[in-house]
Amino acid sequence: MSKFLQVVELELRKLMFCDYANPKADSRNYSEVQELETLTGVVERALNEFNSMSRKPGELFLFR
Repeated sequence: MSKFLQVVELELRKLMFCDYANPKADSRNYSEVQELETLTGVVERALNEFNSMSRKPGELFLFR
């Protein structure tokens, strides 16, 4: 097998998927997060929207 086709555990641990990539989509499908900054922006906007309508604001923690 080619060394380029081998997948090691460390590379798999770097993968992240979410269904917030396109918050206005009718169908919420999981897709790979390519840039953490993009995900952070989308999630922060969603949290701000939630907090503006909620009596008890929430907090958000991203982890992997």
